[in-house]
Amino acid sequence: MSTAAHAAPAAEGEPVRLVAHPNGCLTMSLHRPKALNALNLPMVRLLTKGLRSVQREAGGAGSKCVLVYGEGDKAFCAGGDIRALAMPEHPKDPAQFFREEYTMNHLVSQCPSPYVSILRGITMGGGVGISVHGRVRVVTDNTMFAMPETGIGLFPDVGGTYFLPRLPGSIGMFLALTGQSLGAEDTLYAGVGTHFIPLASIPAFIAEVESSAAPLEELLARFVAPVPAAKPDAKLQPFLKAHRAVIDRVFSAGSYEEVLSRLEREAHASANEAEKKWLQGVQRTLSTKSPTSLLITFHAMQEGARARNLGEELRTELRLGTRICCTGPGDFHEGVKAVLVDKKHKPQWAPMPTLQQVKDKYFAPFKPEEGVEELDLKQ
Repeated sequence: MSTAAHAAPAAEGEPVRLVAHPNGCLTMSLHRPKALNALNLPMVRLLTKGLRSVQREAGGAGSKCVLVYGEGDKAFCAGGDIRALAMPEHPKDPAQFFREEYTMNHLVSQCPSPYVSILRGITMGGGVGISVHGRVRVVTDNTMFAMPETGIGLFPDVGGTYFLPRLPGSIGMFLALTGQSLGAEDTLYAGVGTHFIPLASIPAFIAEVESSAAPLEELLARFVAPVPAAKPDAKLQPFLKAHRAVIDRVFSAGSYEEVLSRLEREAHASANEAEKKWLQGVQRTLSTKSPTSLLITFHAMQEGARARNLGEELRTELRLGTRICCTGPGDFHEGVKAVLVDKKHKPQWAPMPTLQQVKDKYFAPFKPEEGVEELDLKQ
């Protein structure tokens, strides 16, 4: 009997439905469409349950694959519940959420069966964590990928500081700092996505994966198509290829301050008006982000590039996320308030700290008086 056959049957009222199919596919579908399938702790626990069921049975026949998608066309998963993290019922709630979410992200990376995610619609934050660490990442016409955390005083977590530095050139650092959204073509160009399937074909692809006895690669070959050219009025126009050279020159800098200096020099020196305008847009974008988050993110990306494995970097991310959310009001609380409470999108950020202050406050191992254990991924 296949791995998936041992998973719990679907429960209609649950926000993640685990369905074991006779062909050996385990589906984990997200069912919070009104919340754009944003992750909360019950969803993290259900995803963990499904992944552990596959892991336990890996010594047997094994499952054909694990298929993950979100209900509806609007969003695969628009992130995590940032209100609950910024305004928790109990002070230790954020640390517990991050601990369980990051453990689940690690399980995705260790999944013994092919892990297939469908990035249909908005894919941000927590949705990135349940997709990018898997083997097959399908993008489609309306894919919108982003890690916009520096805009709310956070950082690109869920393993983002491990995955992003491993994208080609300096694309990852650019995406981490700016939070820039990517459409289907750029998501593939960056190496975030692995295959393109037209939006109209996604339901049929899901049905085939869940029912066919054919190998996964055969199904992919049957449905994969070239990315269509972006319509002139499309919100997300491809840009990475056109600006790749300048992205690599600017965002390969050894410090965040040098990134800003290079941006200024490139914008001043560029004889290409389109590129000059684009660079000035990047400057404006960075000026709206939390200075503290930008510095944390830059250093975390450098650390993540040197990390030996995802688990090592997730331990660092737990320190960062816990301290950002649990050490009193700061830029994260201000950012969430500006977006969800005031809704004016005009946060009042704290001045940029020094790099040493950031290292001492956020990156050091937990101290006993903090009452938080380091992330243990052996459990």
